Amino acid sequence: MAVVTVHRDLATQTLVVWFGDPRKSTHADHTDSDVIVMLDEGGRPLGIEVLDYAGDDGPLEVHGETADSHSGKRFLSRINVWWPRKPGWEKQ
Repeated sequence: MAVVTVHRDLATQTLVVWFGDPRKSTHADHTDSDVIVMLDEGGRPLGIEVLDYAGDDGPLEVHGETADSHSGKRFLSRINVWWPRKPGWEKQ
């Protein structure tokens, strides 16, 4: 069974979702949609950090796709993140 941990920081308006072991995170990629993807040594996603997430914007949806590795283990290979933004958010 997969374990997902969620941390919401009201002071910085960020939301962090881990669906892998955070201790295995070696680097991160910043997307063009205010989402940072934390990756392991092999480039597999372990978690995301959503920037400017106030929480009252609405529900966060995270959709993931898995794939098989050469060793036969499944891993998360693609992530889509969506959350509604209030009108005028880009002007803040």
